[in-house]
Amino acid sequence: MNRDSLMLILLFLFILILSFINNIAFLFGYFLSITVFFLIIRGRVGTLISGILRVLPFLVVLSFAFYISSLLSKGHPYRYLVILNLRVFDMVLSLMFFREFANPLRALSFSSTLTYIFILSYSQIKTFTELYYDFSLVMRSRMVLDTSYKDRILFLRKMAGYFFKKAIARAEDTAMAMKARGFFLYD
Repeated sequence: MNRDSLMLILLFLFILILSFINNIAFLFGYFLSITVFFLIIRGRVGTLISGILRVLPFLVVLSFAFYISSLLSKGHPYRYLVILNLRVFDMVLSLMFFREFANPLRALSFSSTLTYIFILSYSQIKTFTELYYDFSLVMRSRMVLDTSYKDRILFLRKMAGYFFKKAIARAEDTAMAMKARGFFLYD
């Protein structure tokens, strides 16, 4: 077992432990210590901000839904909402900490199947990220004036349709490639 695989196991254990901790002071202290690590020691302000901004919409929707459901049941969710949000931030920052020191491909090197699935999913994510960026450039380059809300919604609908078609086509290609390599034994 290499160092990266050991770090992956420790990450999973730490996330499991974090999911059982209910102490707000500990969760907030961990959040501050990882934040200080990224800001002062590593100088990665952009990494920290992008990580927090990426998880923030998810947390806002989750917190709002939980808040509404607890109001309907006449509960007081404030303490639980703080714990939930701190846990999610701590887990995201732990993953960022892991990525800072370990290579995910080497961490999964004990299993060729896991490595293969990781590479496939990463290439899928990379492809769709590039396609989204290309689509946004197309939208900006084709419009002389500022786009209206209706034009943006129409553009997003067409882009979503293209993404679904592309995802289905890539999934079929991937499934055929995996069948050719013997991944589906019980077909």
